[in-house]
Amino acid sequence: MAISGVLLNHPLMIRGISVPPGWLPPGFRHVNWDRMAMREVVFSPNDRSTMMVGGRAGVWQSRDGGHTFSALGAGFPSSAYDRDTFCLLLTASSRPPYLYAGTRSGLYRYDFKQAHWQAIDRDHFGNVEIVDLVQRKDQLLVWTGSGCYILDETQARPVLHPTALRSDTPAPVRAPLTRLLLRLHDGSVLGVPGKLMVDGVGLLLGFLSFSAIFIWFIPWRNKHLKTRGNGSRLFRSLHMYHRKVGIWAAVLLAIIALTGVFIRPPFRQTIAGSRVPAGWLGKARSAVHGWERIDRAVYLAQDDSILIATDNGFFKGPADFSRPFEKLVINLPVGGMGLDVLDPLTDGRLLMGSFRGLYVWDPATNAITNIRGRSTAGGHNPGKSVDRAVGAAIFKGELLFWADYREGLKMVRSDAAQPVMPPEIAAHAGLSLWHVLFLIHNGRIFQDWIGNYTGWIVPIGGIALVIVVLSGSYDWLHRKGVWRKKKKNGQPRPTPKAHPALVKRVR
Repeated sequence: MAISGVLLNHPLMIRGISVPPGWLPPGFRHVNWDRMAMREVVFSPNDRSTMMVGGRAGVWQSRDGGHTFSALGAGFPSSAYDRDTFCLLLTASSRPPYLYAGTRSGLYRYDFKQAHWQAIDRDHFGNVEIVDLVQRKDQLLVWTGSGCYILDETQARPVLHPTALRSDTPAPVRAPLTRLLLRLHDGSVLGVPGKLMVDGVGLLLGFLSFSAIFIWFIPWRNKHLKTRGNGSRLFRSLHMYHRKVGIWAAVLLAIIALTGVFIRPPFRQTIAGSRVPAGWLGKARSAVHGWERIDRAVYLAQDDSILIATDNGFFKGPADFSRPFEKLVINLPVGGMGLDVLDPLTDGRLLMGSFRGLYVWDPATNAITNIRGRSTAGGHNPGKSVDRAVGAAIFKGELLFWADYREGLKMVRSDAAQPVMPPEIAAHAGLSLWHVLFLIHNGRIFQDWIGNYTGWIVPIGGIALVIVVLSGSYDWLHRKGVWRKKKKNGQPRPTPKAHPALVKRVR
């Protein structure tokens, strides 16, 4: 927990390191486009057999309806972290046609004639996560988690110009308690200094773990193996610094442990509806009005407008950004990680998907229909769903197939050919070290072995750490005589004897 927590706080340090699939548990290897291997699918305008698929394994192209694929890798990032693709856009109407890819590491453009990727505006967007790409007539809008940019290709080197996003909805005065706990957990509530402070606490936790094991092992070894050597100098040093470091870090260790317990299921559900003043988020809070994080965006040609999905709901505004965006009331179940699918269908309907299911929303009636056919009038909550939609393939306004995070590809039309995941993805497309550490930190890496009990790893570990901190603090205070009782004659009781392993042996 200590090592993974520190490294997770600084992804740029380890973004170039990838973990081969052979080193991962079987449940975390790609099979049938699962686990976000398919996030976005685009087709040639007049040829459904030509498609491009983007996801965690990069960008792949098929010219035979999905029977075979070839990687579009020339000039694309090689590490698993940087090649993680969130969105694709094919400008086939332009001459020459280009394929744009929004990745975790920035924006890239693929030239089909040169068969090579070009990084766009690397100086300013080299490490910026691109969450969506939207084409409005001849204008390309590039969306990040915090804003929108217009691609300018009139110059020799394409550049991105920011647009001013405005909203008629003021910034929320209250925020979810889980968001505050998350930022307390990683220190971002205090900005960079807070993250560095939490990093220091993580390093202290590593030292306390090592020293605790050592000062436990030496007496155990002497007792069971009947040996007399105890490495007394190292033992005394570790014991002394373990107590000193532990008491100074006790409060921060308890905060990190408790926040870690409550930001993960099952304890997360106990505070799911709790909210706190937004000002408590401190320096981590964004200055954007109305929302803090943008998930997806879509262009609505019927009224020349743009709909964006944010952490604070849905907002709609003119595509030229001449007026503020207005908040819409759409009673759609959205997972905690945000919306993953937002695409236009025929008749002005929109396909929306997240870890809580895949739905079709009709703006004319505000009706929401589950992709499996369950419908509710008036836009009421359609209920929970086991579907975890992370990507969809739409050709001329019709959904052909979509991708579930765990189960992979799911066909909608029976006459459509099912794209076959290339064997190279299963054999070579591993995970970034950052994602592997994240799976270790939240305990999910062990789900192949303990199944449904995986969710209890973090709560049990966090509660155990709190118990150790409290008992260690009590022991330190007791040794300092804070709660020591006095004898009847007014004299304090003698100080407890030191551990035998701390007493220097005298022959």
